[in-house]
Amino acid sequence: MQLHLNEEQNQIESSVADVLSNEYSFTQRLKSIQSRDGINPEVWKQFAVLGWLGLSLSEQSGGLGLGLLESGLLMKGLGRHLVIEPVWSSTMLTAQVLQTCAPNRIDIIERLIQGQSCAALAHPGITSIDSIEPVFDAIRTPTGYLLNGELKICPGAPCADDLIVFAKLKDDSQSRPVLFHLDAKHAGVAIESFKMLDGSRAGHIRLSNVQIGAHQLLSNDPSVATKTRHAIARAMLLLCWEALGSMSAAFDQTCSYVATRTQFGRALNEFQVVQHKLAEMAVLCKEARAICELGVIQAEHEPDNILDIAMRVKAKVSRCAQAVSKDCVQLHGAMGVTEELPIASHFRKLLWFQTIWGISDELDQQSGASRLASGDAYQSAVFSSDDQYDSSDLAFRDSIQAFVSANLTESLMLGQRYTTEMYPEPEYSRPWVKLLAKQGWSVPLWPKEWGGTGWTPLQRYIFEHVCAQAGTPLVHPMGPRLVGPVILKFGTEQQKKSLLPSIVNGESYWCQGFSEPGAGSDLASLKLQAVRDGDDYVLNGSKIWTTHAHHADWMFALVRTSNEGKKQTGISFVVLRMDTPGIHVRPIHTIGGDHDVNEIFFDDVRVPVNQRIGEEGQGWDCAKYLLEFERGAGIYSPRLRAGLKRVGLMLQSLDTNGKSVQNHPQLLRKFAEVAVDLDTFEMLELQTLISIGTGGDIGDVSSILKLRASRLKQHIGELGVYLMKDRALRWDAGQIDLQALSDEQKLTKTVLGDYLNSRAYTIFGGASEIQLGIIARGLV
Repeated sequence: MQLHLNEEQNQIESSVADVLSNEYSFTQRLKSIQSRDGINPEVWKQFAVLGWLGLSLSEQSGGLGLGLLESGLLMKGLGRHLVIEPVWSSTMLTAQVLQTCAPNRIDIIERLIQGQSCAALAHPGITSIDSIEPVFDAIRTPTGYLLNGELKICPGAPCADDLIVFAKLKDDSQSRPVLFHLDAKHAGVAIESFKMLDGSRAGHIRLSNVQIGAHQLLSNDPSVATKTRHAIARAMLLLCWEALGSMSAAFDQTCSYVATRTQFGRALNEFQVVQHKLAEMAVLCKEARAICELGVIQAEHEPDNILDIAMRVKAKVSRCAQAVSKDCVQLHGAMGVTEELPIASHFRKLLWFQTIWGISDELDQQSGASRLASGDAYQSAVFSSDDQYDSSDLAFRDSIQAFVSANLTESLMLGQRYTTEMYPEPEYSRPWVKLLAKQGWSVPLWPKEWGGTGWTPLQRYIFEHVCAQAGTPLVHPMGPRLVGPVILKFGTEQQKKSLLPSIVNGESYWCQGFSEPGAGSDLASLKLQAVRDGDDYVLNGSKIWTTHAHHADWMFALVRTSNEGKKQTGISFVVLRMDTPGIHVRPIHTIGGDHDVNEIFFDDVRVPVNQRIGEEGQGWDCAKYLLEFERGAGIYSPRLRAGLKRVGLMLQSLDTNGKSVQNHPQLLRKFAEVAVDLDTFEMLELQTLISIGTGGDIGDVSSILKLRASRLKQHIGELGVYLMKDRALRWDAGQIDLQALSDEQKLTKTVLGDYLNSRAYTIFGGASEIQLGIIARGLV
């Protein structure tokens, strides 16, 4: 499966950008807007010469026969430059309906591809998701048909030469939907032209006793309504790409503006509040692109489900567009609410996009109902069926499933299901790690010579997805994913031989000694002193928020070996046993009532110098390397999806005063929004994994993933608590008694505790504000 653009697609994207940058200025756009029909004939002919008008139409008709993704890339470029000509309404929508429903009318399609004419689809479903019934009536006459009716909004109608009319044919006692072809200047056809929010033109169409011949019936096939509806859904996906282009341009223009606009003697982008706002906007633009790309994958794989796919993509992109466009105007200040800069035009364009075909709340409600009924929100959004895997990956998945089925006991599964802590207790996780170790799967990220698996990034994802779906215990990452890679990179051969085998076989259990009472996000300010005394360091000070220190055999810690020079240069990385004399562990109970973290006191603790990893003063390099794995090497979406399934099952079983969940639109909207956010995150995560596997530069994506995974964890928990209503009032701290409580009591306590503890996710591993700062650095 293709998750990134290939060379040809990259060329299409860049060539569209080059042509429009050089030949379609904002002044040119204004001329098109001011024209009578909202189209510049010379521009239209140029688009035809470039092949854009036939990009996705069949080669038999004279088109290029390219796919949905290539069309999306074209629409993105058009949106970026706010192109007003009716490429979307004439070729991406109407011509597609013709090609699908009346493929024999090559004559009409050829004229459209060659730029000799424009066409418009007279169908109410273009502007409203609920309007599926024809608004035009047709009756038979001796020579053909008589049409009557009106459509108040038809995009692209004023410049159309051909109208494709969706009508209801009354025949005897029955009526059925059909398609007709009309000349826009036919007697009885009246088109009142008006401008829309984005500057393009639409028409109010009235058909008054329009007499046409029998040959103008394009299709009376029983499936014509469904085919037309699917073509509209396809066009809506492409409209999302156009919105992506517009919001990306608005964002780029805003970044440039705040870099040059000064207030109080400083550029606006030097203020932290502005930097964080820019970072949030960058994340939204990245998410909008990811869901557009995912929509293409899903639509091409599940064409019969394209309506549901388009609804969820449109809803997600609408939310992104709304937030980005508002903040772009805000950061432009007074200039943002004038016509002095293009930003106002982008704002109107994106508002037009949010409004057409239904606002996000309407789409979310329908999508939520559909996804709850089908259960597809609990499955991978990218890999929804077996035929999306190649044979080797499918065989790999089957082998993982067989292993899990044979080895996952009910005790281990329940231990994971009802844990509310960040990680399950060692009594559940350690036996599972040992089972993985026997299979050679306990440290998949490591080199094969040290116990690694050699799995591809996709296989790593498959493994995590199968485990999450089955409910296996989450592997405590401190050894396999954090300190292990540091030892492999910075450790001596002797350190590798003495420390790594016990991590591989699950015998050692590690904790992390980084944060201190005065050094959390500002980690370089740590003060735990390590004074050299012969062959030992003597440690005095403390660490805090140390997860599972009360269970751990070993700790890896950052210590201060020098107070000279920059703070970072005086830090070293050491490992030490937790039973070393002078170490005292004080439990800290979390907001969810669990004993998950601790404060550690060091009182003249002696650590051999040969337990320092790397050179003295190299600890900061070790820490940065480790944090890359903490923030970027994890795979979060499968576990998040398992959490969503738990909440979704609660939602499906909801029964308030005898009413079904369908009578709770707010719940459906919340569920749909979280589900599509998770779909988007999964796409971003998989794209990042593939990039890492091919040596690509992922830039700030690890911070984006950390930020979004943390927030998604919280949003899923919030939805669960929202569903619990007054059941959330009953709570007591501590571990869940799997024997004494009913299933409902265990579920209630788990959901509530999980939500309470999820508040830490936007704090640990680099607070969300820190992640926003990292993202912002790449923008300013």
